[in-house]
Amino acid sequence: MYVIFKNNCSFFLTNDLSDTSRSNCLHWENCDLDHYLNSCNTERNEYYIYYDDLEKLFEDFKKRFVHVLAAGGLVLNKNHDLLMIYRNDTWDLPKGKVEKGEEIEAAAVREVEEECGLEGIWLDQFAGLTYHLYEMEGKHFFKTTYWYTMGASSEGQIPKPQLEEGITRVTWMAKEDLLEVFNNTYPNIKRLITKVLGYESDS
Repeated sequence: MYVIFKNNCSFFLTNDLSDTSRSNCLHWENCDLDHYLNSCNTERNEYYIYYDDLEKLFEDFKKRFVHVLAAGGLVLNKNHDLLMIYRNDTWDLPKGKVEKGEEIEAAAVREVEEECGLEGIWLDQFAGLTYHLYEMEGKHFFKTTYWYTMGASSEGQIPKPQLEEGITRVTWMAKEDLLEVFNNTYPNIKRLITKVLGYESDS
């Protein structure tokens, strides 16, 4: 199954027949995708899209959009605090677009250091992928983000937000303080933190 997010909506791509018994299950051959994408601008919902060949479904779904490649990090210091940014009045993890010819791992570290004003970030391991849909200037985009766990020394360094990227705060968040994040972040970010780090949310 692939999970793709747009605003507060989630699209589950599946080839599991048991999912067809769910409400809001759509068969790909008959799916008016534009209608459901537009509903995500005003509603919160989950949609299951079924096709027997999952990889073909995923590729056909992606073809409807302009593809964007990004990379970012779940950065922990020695106290296991998580590095979070605050952008567009929402908590987020540092990430950004992969430049042409750039290695994805290098882009992940670069974006974290640039957005958070830190040096000496080191790569740990691949943590997973997230998929996100958004609209800009009349175009529809499909963003694939590669995520990595990373390490950092917080001693002697004060995080500085990259203001030109709309980031207004950068802070280390203790595990017990992440409820504030979960109450005001994107569904894919909440899902990623919970899955990779085992930090639980109330929803």
